[in-house]
Amino acid sequence: MTTLPKTVTDKANTGNREALSRWLGEWTSDQMLRRAVVDEHLKGSDGAVSPPGAGGAACGFAPVEGQIILLPPISAAFEVGRPLYVLVLKQTSGPFLVAPFSPFASPATDSEWQTGLSAKPLRVLCFWNVREMSAHALSAGWLSSCLPLRKHAQVLKTYERCRRRGRG
Repeated sequence: MTTLPKTVTDKANTGNREALSRWLGEWTSDQMLRRAVVDEHLKGSDGAVSPPGAGGAACGFAPVEGQIILLPPISAAFEVGRPLYVLVLKQTSGPFLVAPFSPFASPATDSEWQTGLSAKPLRVLCFWNVREMSAHALSAGWLSSCLPLRKHAQVLKTYERCRRRGRG
């Protein structure tokens, strides 16, 4: 039997492999849960609750920069089949620029950013998935929280760096 030569393991690659392994484990769990939800939905027993703003009625808040909003499972900009947290980055010439939070605890790419926030659904922002949303579409969700000004400035700086590199 032929023995393969020994290889040198790069410790930086080991860290990347561990992070990828953690992310892949979360992704696998998420896919299994999504399948279970779809199966329940097809049976007609999903127990869904109408989100606030269903039927076009606003929830009574005006979106502003730095707010964290929980959108209903199917919103005007994101069709993900699950409630989705977004951060209002800034207001453009009308609509708002929003970044969704990842359902995973570990960033998958260099265009995802670990926020340092302790709440599990708010740990990673996806700059690669930034999009514009109207105030009306955002107000159909639940106002969850607001970032402190200093943290919001850090997010904007990171987003701009990511955008300049062509990854956001």
